[in-house]
Amino acid sequence: MGGLAGIGITMGAGSLRASENSELQEVEVTSALLLSQFGLAVVMIFICTVIHILLTTVIIAGNHNEKLRRWMARSTLRQVVVIALAALITFVAMAVEIVAWALLYLQLGALSDVEKALYFSAVSFTSLGYGDVTLQSHYRLLGSFEALVGILMAGWSAALLVAVSQKIIAMRRDSHQTDPSRPF
Repeated sequence: MGGLAGIGITMGAGSLRASENSELQEVEVTSALLLSQFGLAVVMIFICTVIHILLTTVIIAGNHNEKLRRWMARSTLRQVVVIALAALITFVAMAVEIVAWALLYLQLGALSDVEKALYFSAVSFTSLGYGDVTLQSHYRLLGSFEALVGILMAGWSAALLVAVSQKIIAMRRDSHQTDPSRPF
């Protein structure tokens, strides 16, 4: 009977080692997934930042274009058109960023089709987060990073549109001071 007890102890120790190895492998896999998601998030942050830098450059260049300034100075409607155009360009830039995230989800196989990927990306980017479409569990962290990037890009975009509006208001004020007969 002592021999059987020894076998039971040996089997128990072997089972314990197998359990420890399994837990260690699970930790290693989880760490690798987290690192890969973080790396992908850094790449996407870089892509979104580059898109917004291009957006900012285009809008600033337009703001400093003397022909455009003279054209805007002729009417309030033209100034409104310039603000609306800046808003449209900003919207397009953010839509491109949403599409880039959706393409990442499709490439990873985290979402099954284009419509779900675009929908999830738009809901995440805008921090709306309905939760009716979710990523596979091992890609969830990416959705959180997209929401963070979306908040940052929305703030950047809002600041840029406020700057454009302030520039136009200052231009109107300056033109009113040089020609008091012009209505503000």
